[in-house]
Amino acid sequence: MPQKVKGSHLATGYWGNNPRCHIEQNQIGDKLKANLQDALIAEGKPVNLWLPVSRTTPGTYPCTCDKDTTSRADVKCLSCYGTRKVPGYLRFQHELVFFSTAKDEVALYTLTDTERDLSIKPNRIRLTSGALTGTIETNDKPFTNPAGLDWEFEVAAFRKFATDTIGAEFSTDGGGTWTDITLINGAAKPTGTGTLRFRVTLTRAATTTDSPDFEILRVRRAQPENQNPVAAGVRDDLQPGQILVLRTWYIEKTSRQLQVGRQTDFDSDRGWTTPLDFFDITITPDTPPAKINDREAGPHPFYEHAFGVEQGERFPIFQVSVSEQIDFTFTHQAFFDRRAQDGEIYHLVF
Repeated sequence: MPQKVKGSHLATGYWGNNPRCHIEQNQIGDKLKANLQDALIAEGKPVNLWLPVSRTTPGTYPCTCDKDTTSRADVKCLSCYGTRKVPGYLRFQHELVFFSTAKDEVALYTLTDTERDLSIKPNRIRLTSGALTGTIETNDKPFTNPAGLDWEFEVAAFRKFATDTIGAEFSTDGGGTWTDITLINGAAKPTGTGTLRFRVTLTRAATTTDSPDFEILRVRRAQPENQNPVAAGVRDDLQPGQILVLRTWYIEKTSRQLQVGRQTDFDSDRGWTTPLDFFDITITPDTPPAKINDREAGPHPFYEHAFGVEQGERFPIFQVSVSEQIDFTFTHQAFFDRRAQDGEIYHLVF
């Protein structure tokens, strides 16, 4: 064997011809990944995870809240939540079907006595001048629900007066029959595979008053069919769409300042989890979707505690780092996080 360090014949290092073979044949990276998974299964806290959409997320649309002068989104926009792309956030391991007032979507709708309001951002749909009532009928979008699970829904629409009414209905047969959205988990529940169409009705008492507005409608369901049975089979408290996180305890400091009053600072600290493919079998290991991405200019990914004294509290994630140093195996990801402050957009995300 030639000398690895010139002039030092005893510095042989690894005795084999190729030290990389030791790592590959003994699956060192996968062993580390398995041990970290065991640590999460043993002590990890179940949390709900939301990921912001990016410029490359399929099925998204540019949001109309973008400012023409600054190319920046409205941070309180209910369509994109400041990401500049509709629908803003995707809840991990959930199927989302949405209909918005984004320009490219409205072109596919049937508007009856309604129109896009271009005077405000984001653009919304309102009644036309002189109309007391009108409808927005969307196009069809595909859905799957093989196990017939319940849906969650949110309608972002705005009444200007107490006499205004806003109704929403859904159809699974292309508009042949309609059911009130509040009954989406009733006899007409969308199950199996099909398409969803929605109809929103805006009504006001007088043509002299401002019209109610419609902005976006979302429905979603959990996807237990994609959940990894390795963790779910051991942790009964781990629900579809949740991940396990380990981090240190939370530190809060309260201070009082003149002209400012009482303030509470939430010190950030490090937490970690495994790649997302450990929780969702549809994600290919060691690929970008396995990472929690915090590289966009908008709001951060965030998680919400599912149990315990912090239940319901939301924590933005930032400065995500990944470890794939051993045989290019993505073993875990670490991040800073902090408690979301009152008034931040994270509390509005569906």
